[in-house]
Amino acid sequence: MSTIYLYADEASWQVLSDSRQKVALIGGDFGYGNFGDVLQHLNTIRFAQKMKGYATISVMAANAIGVSGFPEWARSTYATDAVVYIAEYPLVLDEKSPKLKVVGEIRNLAAVHLYGGGFLNEMWGNYVISVVEYFLRLTPGIAYFISGQQVTSPYHHVLIDHLKKFPPRIFGVRDEISLNWLREIGLESNFSFDDATEVLIDLAQRSGLKREGGLLLHLNSSDYTANDSVDDGLAAELLTLKATAAAATGVTVFQAFRDARQEVLDSTETIKRLDVQFPFYDVRVVDLVGLIFEQGGEGNGRAISGEFGYSCSYHVALWLQLAGIPCWLKSSNGFYSQKSRALQVTQDLTSFLREPRLADHASNLERRVAWRSLLQDEFLKLDEVNNVCRIPDQAGGPAPWPFFFKGKPTLQERLANSMADATWQRQRAETAEKALERTTANLPGESSNSGVSGAH
Repeated sequence: MSTIYLYADEASWQVLSDSRQKVALIGGDFGYGNFGDVLQHLNTIRFAQKMKGYATISVMAANAIGVSGFPEWARSTYATDAVVYIAEYPLVLDEKSPKLKVVGEIRNLAAVHLYGGGFLNEMWGNYVISVVEYFLRLTPGIAYFISGQQVTSPYHHVLIDHLKKFPPRIFGVRDEISLNWLREIGLESNFSFDDATEVLIDLAQRSGLKREGGLLLHLNSSDYTANDSVDDGLAAELLTLKATAAAATGVTVFQAFRDARQEVLDSTETIKRLDVQFPFYDVRVVDLVGLIFEQGGEGNGRAISGEFGYSCSYHVALWLQLAGIPCWLKSSNGFYSQKSRALQVTQDLTSFLREPRLADHASNLERRVAWRSLLQDEFLKLDEVNNVCRIPDQAGGPAPWPFFFKGKPTLQERLANSMADATWQRQRAETAEKALERTTANLPGESSNSGVSGAH
């Protein structure tokens, strides 16, 4: 993004201006409600708050706000000290909008932590890196940490430019492929495993997740998964799953996204697309983001169990594996093939159903403990800062634009607006062309009517 505008609610605004040392947390979770991203964010908040004296600033997107009460909900439910919302243009906020105010400064920003996710690729990498660089430029020389990253080729060649400008104190990746690609271009990194690891294990215990009969199912046919061919791909695999003894015992469907945007096609949205091709009529649906934020501690639902899982989500698959349940991760492009290899999914579906193989993460968990100790040591080495990060004036930037809640305008509305705008532009061009013709017609010597005009 060429310009960034910062907003915060009143409680967050007060935190930004107090004297505490602060760390800005930027990563996969910009507030859109994705299971794995939310967990990575929560785990990073909890880790940072263990570092004595640090207040956490969670960075989210203004267009991820779905309801007016979201800022207060997010700050309290994530248990983060402050949330800063970013926008690509100045927001026009009215009485129906969330109660946000422009951020003018951040006091004592000591570090930026780019926590995990699968976004360092050509789809999302430039966006996230631009946000990180914006915060690093607020006070040059502050500490920079990176953890839990999946770097997807060829983006590792783009990433090197960012790392040359802003070398991190420590850089952790979640899979061996990323580790090797970075090494090939001369960048040394550490193996951190996944940034959601600890909370995934905790959630498995809290929800009673266990291996005991039944099929555990997660679907996603959003564009980035390349699972869009429901007619001959996903539908056929679901029929194969229906024929298993596990499915006959019971089917649990996981909804991993809590997101109003129409371009997000998680389990329930994919089932709708499948229409008559969805072969199950009696399923239990578990909202995973709701499960994360269940306030009752032990949850208000039944324990979750299954013989094995079939997933279109890396983090759903990892969650099941860490709970001792074999899970097959569908991979329809290079991005997901890398995820599959990281989760040791090497069987095709037929082989997996014949003999489900459970991934062994023992070594990864050991290396995760070592990484967390290393990251903690780096945090504890930091000297206190005494700075005031003044948010630069964006005069001359884009024009202010009304605030829209997440999912608004819808795809249909955007298409209609686009068509209306195209019609308006065409009519405007036609009007201008006719006006030009009239003007030209009245110029001496430029038309057959010029003599008549001259006679007057």
